[in-house]
Amino acid sequence: MVFPRRRIVIFVDGCFWHGCPECRKHSGLSGEFWVNKISANRERDLRFTKELADAGWTVFRIPEHDVRTKTALALTIDRLVPLICGAPPKRTAFVVGDDGV
Repeated sequence: MVFPRRRIVIFVDGCFWHGCPECRKHSGLSGEFWVNKISANRERDLRFTKELADAGWTVFRIPEHDVRTKTALALTIDRLVPLICGAPPKRTAFVVGDDGV
């Protein structure tokens, strides 16, 4: 999701494809291909987040498990709305659920 006026972008990262450390859905996979694929995805996530932040955007990265159920989605929305609608955040990159966000 993109909020151009506020220069905010929100990514929802699939737990498997982005190597979620909490879910560890990828841990049972073997093979160099999958290890390299998920590692490359994580490196790209970091690179894109940095590039957007350097360009003046605020970036929120939400792991899939934070929107998987109605309850989790409601909690995530409750965390995001004040950050999106309120005063500009002091940081430029967030993972929802980290550091109280």
